[in-house]
Amino acid sequence: NSAYQIPLPFKPSLSLEYDYASGDSNPNDRRLQTFDPLFPFGHFYQGHADVFSWKNGQDLSTGLRLELAKGLNAHVDYHHFRLVHARDAWYDAAMTSLARDNSGVSGKHVADEVDVYFKTTFREVLKLWFGYSHFIPGSFAKSTASSKEKRFAFFQATLDF
Repeated sequence: NSAYQIPLPFKPSLSLEYDYASGDSNPNDRRLQTFDPLFPFGHFYQGHADVFSWKNGQDLSTGLRLELAKGLNAHVDYHHFRLVHARDAWYDAAMTSLARDNSGVSGKHVADEVDVYFKTTFREVLKLWFGYSHFIPGSFAKSTASSKEKRFAFFQATLDF
């Protein structure tokens, strides 16, 4: 992950990240080659919809962060999700297999995701995080699981004392 802050008002910061986790090239040969993370960390790295994980996957993402006011940041992230091996499964953030195509003809493009969210802090003890995620299925998801786009909004509050 790399980020570059541009010296302009709102302190824009651009980021580019590429994540890779091996997959199993032949699910029938009794040799498991799929990366299995010890401590998966959901949406922090692979989008907020939690429909992609660091397991048989590639995630090319880019992001923009703006400081709208002191303590108020706006973020826009884009993720392009692909499988490493088309015959291995697509896994979600809980490491659950969502779909598999043993023939590999469904391709490797799982989906694209756009996340827009805001983070702010009040008096250093109350942290608010709210946003919106949009999941757009690719050829693999359309062929094996669902052709429907998924959209949701979220809100989180944390009180530190």
